[in-house]
Parts: sequence; C-alpha cells; structure tokens
Amino acid sequence: MTCLVVALSVVLAAPAVVAEMPPERAALVAGIRAALDRNDLDGALALGKKAVAKDPGGSETWRWLGHAYGLKAQRASVFSRMGLARKCKAAFEKAVALDPKNVEALLDLAEYHAKAPRIAGGDKEKALALAGQLRASLATPPPPDRLTAADAHCRLAHIYERLGRKDDARRELREALKADPVHERAKRDLERLGG
Repeated sequence: MTCLVVALSVVLAAPAVVAEMPPERAALVAGIRAALDRNDLDGALALGKKAVAKDPGGSETWRWLGHAYGLKAQRASVFSRMGLARKCKAAFEKAVALDPKNVEALLDLAEYHAKAPRIAGGDKEKALALAGQLRASLATPPPPDRLTAADAHCRLAHIYERLGRKDDARRELREALKADPVHERAKRDLERLGG
C-alpha cells in the first residue's frame, strides 16, 4: 500500500512564514496549521478550502491546503486516497505557480514527485528538474522568517536520495553544514550516506 508521506514530515518541521503576509492571509494559514497540529484533518481541509476561496492568490494558503490534502490522503481509504493525493499535488503546483520563488512550495512539490507513485502523479524526472531549480533558488539566502538554508539543503538532499542520486544528496548535506555547522540532521544523514 503506497501513499503520500511527504506532508506529515513537512508539516511538523515547517517554520511559520506569517511575518511577510497580509494579516488576513496569516490568520488563514495559522488556522490551517493549528488544525493540522491538532490532527484535525477535516478541519484543516475545511479551513484550507475557505482560505483559498478568500485568498486565491496566496501561495502559502495553497501550500498548506496541499499539506491538508496530503495528510488526509495518508489516512484515507484506498478508494479515496488517489483523489486526495492528486488534490495535494494540484495545490502544491498552484502554490508554485503563484510564487515560483517560494522555496518551501518548490520543495513540497519536488518531494511529492519524488515520493508519490506515478499513478498518483509522481514523476521522478519532474522531481529532478525541480531539484535543479531549487539549487538555483538556494544560491540567494532566504528571508529570516523562512526555512533556513541548512534545512532547505537538507530537504533537497532527501529528494536526491529518494531519486537514487546519493552523490548529489551528499553535496546538499555538505551545503547544509556550511550554512549551519551544527545541523544535527545533516550530520546524521551525511554520516549515514558515507560522508
């Protein structure tokens, strides 16, 4: 039984990105995240749908709706899982389309393509293309309230590892350690991959 697993790890690790958002958008995103933190997936989906209806141009609102769909897909029946996974992917794609510089949305979409089966819209070649786009995006430092450079490189390393590109994964982990020499996850993963 294969299902989307990217959303849970991202939801638990994602930093708040509300400082640069208009207050109403920040409140909508905070509501979705709070529902996800409470494991209220139906509530998160309802809030996410409401958020994108009120704020159809908000990359972050679409991204968090994608997380809600992804988590719901993980726990759904076999018959519902595929539709929810496709909605997750569509929400991530919309988030990227609205803000192509949103590194977290690019990472979410790349992880989806790397982890989801082809039948659910996963595509290893698209994941690899997005990973290349991400490397270019990571050349400029993120704003302080966004995902840290070390965390972004670490997530990108996991995408490369999932795609079977261990040399690229090790390179990204080394970049993570350049950005944050005490980044524990990067250290552990680099050691696990043979440094």
